[in-house]
Amino acid sequence: MADYAFHTDEFGIDDTGIHLLRNRFRYQSFRYEEIRQMHVGEGPDIQNWAVVLAFGVALLAAGLWGCYALYWFFTQGEGSIDYRLVVVPFFPLVLGVLAVVSALRRTVVLEIQDHHRKRRVSLREVERNGRLPQLLTYLANRHETLDVAPAVHRCWQEA
Repeated sequence: MADYAFHTDEFGIDDTGIHLLRNRFRYQSFRYEEIRQMHVGEGPDIQNWAVVLAFGVALLAAGLWGCYALYWFFTQGEGSIDYRLVVVPFFPLVLGVLAVVSALRRTVVLEIQDHHRKRRVSLREVERNGRLPQLLTYLANRHETLDVAPAVHRCWQEA
């Protein structure tokens, strides 16, 4: 593994460029000379947030339908029900809430664009460690087209 000035599970940054990582091994690199634009702003924390949101809403709908069916059985139905079936509708509800919260979570992201590709990586871990101002200063010294959103820029200037 190379020595990076900044790194998370998703990316590593050194003097040559920004490297996307998977299992601590680089699978894609953006050299500073190839990067056309870098933008730091707020965005979704995960890549496919719309898919996760749709999945979460579907799980919530299934859980609510199960709760309604259970309520209907207890108020209208006759017969017996296994006690384990009472707990079953709550699993999709909990998973649905977790998926919706995960999909709607917004954090600071770095968008990188070169001539052929555009990628977005989350800076949540860097921000949590308190190293976001150092990262922004490092990137600003390495590349002239760093664009920082106003909300993130205030955080950068305060540090």
